[in-house]
Amino acid sequence: HANTADGSLTAEKLHKEKITAGINAVYLVERVNSPDNAYPTDCKPYLVTNFNFKYAFDANQTATLTINNILDRDDIVTHAASTPYYSTPINFMIGYEMNF
Repeated sequence: HANTADGSLTAEKLHKEKITAGINAVYLVERVNSPDNAYPTDCKPYLVTNFNFKYAFDANQTATLTINNILDRDDIVTHAASTPYYSTPINFMIGYEMNF
């Protein structure tokens, strides 16, 4: 574990073993819309960003936080016929997991 030479725990080592975090991003460029068989038109780039955080209380219990679309962009993610579908606004999910 995070014991020092004298057997005590250091906060830095303890948190390094317990915390996992990350940010991911997907960026799509040179996109086009082609609704209802019409001539394709340019579509703005799509950027989706998410943040993930995990804290391990011990070997059997973890808590997670996921925040989607952290930049709260209003991007067209897909379309069917003439209807564009937009990305969801910023949202989050909190979770708890226990293994036994």
